[in-house]
Amino acid sequence: MKYLNPLIPYFFGIVILFTQSNFDRLLTINLILQSLLFLLVVCIPIYRTQRMSYVDIAWPWGLVVIGIVNYLYSDGSTIKILLSSIIVCIIGLRMGIGAISLWKKGY
Repeated sequence: MKYLNPLIPYFFGIVILFTQSNFDRLLTINLILQSLLFLLVVCIPIYRTQRMSYVDIAWPWGLVVIGIVNYLYSDGSTIKILLSSIIVCIIGLRMGIGAISLWKKGY
């Protein structure tokens, strides 16, 4: 139970977002994709290698996922959605490619 106690505020936040938000579809898709990314890029490699550095590889790619989900599923002004998605994806790609190159060098 000690591992779940720090997550209680996050669970409450998710419940509030899903019950009070107009973005429930966007939230659901993002939650599923981020969880899948975290499982494949962080949890499994950490379990196999006992190295925590995989977190630094995964979180920039989470930004890329957010940018893609934002572009594909948001409503509103197309140019605003496109610009915000491109900016978030560029930031994530820049850091993600750097993290992968450092990982390949053994850091």
